[in-house]
Amino acid sequence: MKKLFILGIIISLIIIGCWFIFIYNQGGDVDIYQEYENTEYGFKLEYPKSWRFSGLTADSSIISFKDTRGKSGEGGFPLGAKIEIIVLENYDNLALEDWIDQSLAYSQEQEILSEETVRGKNVQFLVKTFKPMPGPVESVGPPISAYALINDKKHIVQINYLGREPNYTAGMKHFKHLLLSFWAENIKIKTTTNK
Repeated sequence: MKKLFILGIIISLIIIGCWFIFIYNQGGDVDIYQEYENTEYGFKLEYPKSWRFSGLTADSSIISFKDTRGKSGEGGFPLGAKIEIIVLENYDNLALEDWIDQSLAYSQEQEILSEETVRGKNVQFLVKTFKPMPGPVESVGPPISAYALINDKKHIVQINYLGREPNYTAGMKHFKHLLLSFWAENIKIKTTTNK
């Protein structure tokens, strides 16, 4: 009886171990997030705890999160998935769409595949999905950029998502979670009152 009990525990542990290995190899992972707060620019967000990061200080203007299972390929292009956050000055106090149009005009022309609005905790992002650039790298997912105004329109936050399969698709849920968890100070939230 005691031997059967011990055998049952061993089999259970093997099954649980195999399940975790299967999930890890499928590009999925347990959704454990931790909070990052930027005191310089006044925003908070949640990112996957299992991802590596760089520039993660309280005053960074460029922050990068990378799937730990991915390695850099040719030219440093991530084989997995990568989220980068860039905070830029809005010197001319432009409306978000005007700033994006101006920014895209100065960069290499990219075809926009889709556009949507995603609301964070108190920030609204304009999210654009671009056609992947042709090149030697295969299985590249379409680059995505999310833009929002923060700090009473003094700054633009641009959040980019890029990578290669299979991690690109699996990491998309983390990108969406990051956007939905984003909170910024000095954002005027429109409220409606019932009269």
